[in-house]
Amino acid sequence: MLLLLSAGFVSLGRWQLERAEVNREIEERFDRAGGLSALDRPVGASDAETHRYRRMTLSGRYETDIQILLDNMMRDGRVGYEVLTPFAVDGLDRLLVVNRGWLPAASSRDELPDIALAGEATTLRGRIDRLPRAGLRLGGAAEPADRPVVVMSFPDFGDLETVLGRNLFSFQLLLDPDADAGYVRDWAAPRDLDDRNLAYAVQWFALAALAFVLAVGAAIRSHRKSPREAR
Repeated sequence: MLLLLSAGFVSLGRWQLERAEVNREIEERFDRAGGLSALDRPVGASDAETHRYRRMTLSGRYETDIQILLDNMMRDGRVGYEVLTPFAVDGLDRLLVVNRGWLPAASSRDELPDIALAGEATTLRGRIDRLPRAGLRLGGAAEPADRPVVVMSFPDFGDLETVLGRNLFSFQLLLDPDADAGYVRDWAAPRDLDDRNLAYAVQWFALAALAFVLAVGAAIRSHRKSPREAR
């Protein structure tokens, strides 16, 4: 049993090392993409991941008939929403999902924030990103919207297309922190998560070593005890 525990702890330690490498790559990728020139046209689904965090500048106007509140978005220990607003890019049929930032939820979940916005022509600047993902996704199928503000938990782009009734580009644009018509926006790659993962890995490996030593000790005691019992 102790040997199985030791093997399990080793697996958890190795998983934390893998997470550390992933988080380190995300941080480096975010910084590297910030130094590239801004794109002036949306990218296709096959290129969205390649250009993740790349800056983009687009002209058009917000489509404000239906907006999305991403639920369960935590910030500084507070629960709130991220505001997704469709944006019609000049000369293109597909809509772009613009993340206008975070705002806190009211004490009553029935009270939604006022996110009204004028649909005037404007130029947007932001960064390409994927939608937030949940470790475990719950909830039913998306349905077409029957109200101007829809609350959703971790939708994918198919869900958003169903709600909005329009085709979308397969990425969201994180609105530039200096842009108007937004909320709390200090987009950044997660920092120092790799150090935290490494610390967790060390803990798991230490537990694995302890379980292994205990298993060896138990085996030695059992071996010494057996000859005496035989007599």
